[in-house]
Amino acid sequence: MRRSPEERDSNMEAADASDIRIIREVQAGHREAFETLVRRYASRAHGIAMQFVQNSEDALDLSQDAFLKSFRAVDRFDTEQRFFPWFYKILKNTCLTFLKRKGLVRSFSLSAAGEGEADYQLVDEAAVPPHAMLVQGELREEFWSAYSTLSLRDREILTLRHFQEQSYQEIADTLEIPIGTVMSRLYHARRKLRRKLETHL
Repeated sequence: MRRSPEERDSNMEAADASDIRIIREVQAGHREAFETLVRRYASRAHGIAMQFVQNSEDALDLSQDAFLKSFRAVDRFDTEQRFFPWFYKILKNTCLTFLKRKGLVRSFSLSAAGEGEADYQLVDEAAVPPHAMLVQGELREEFWSAYSTLSLRDREILTLRHFQEQSYQEIADTLEIPIGTVMSRLYHARRKLRRKLETHL
């Protein structure tokens, strides 16, 4: 059952406030308090990493690495900001560094032109798709086969919206882009996915 926008906003504000209290505890020297954030976001981080690297073990290692990096950098965290968007950037960069080191991505894709940031296109478009996610039934294999051929940038926006169920505002905050850009990216990513599905069905 989907939450109403009001419920989502209320829950997001409560979680953000709780995150900041924990961060302040860690910054004050109670380093063990960071484990609460790890438990809170471990599943979410693993799911996001899965969409980047498409391998559960690698995703687990990378998400843990991102938590370690964020823990080491926590003293520099601005408690006037939200924790998850800050952590998300660390996780994303950790995954991209891994993929580049493995030679699994190349940049730059023209789909990002005009927005001031690079995109990354998978080199191995036959990579095994993510498993145990939301798509079920007869079309599951076809869906993931098409989905895995999308650029990382398109998969990122679809993951945040449809698998992490973030609102447009949450996505805008996480990626530090305007809501209009979120809507535009989602529109184009969905259109690309539909086209790819047509070729797989």
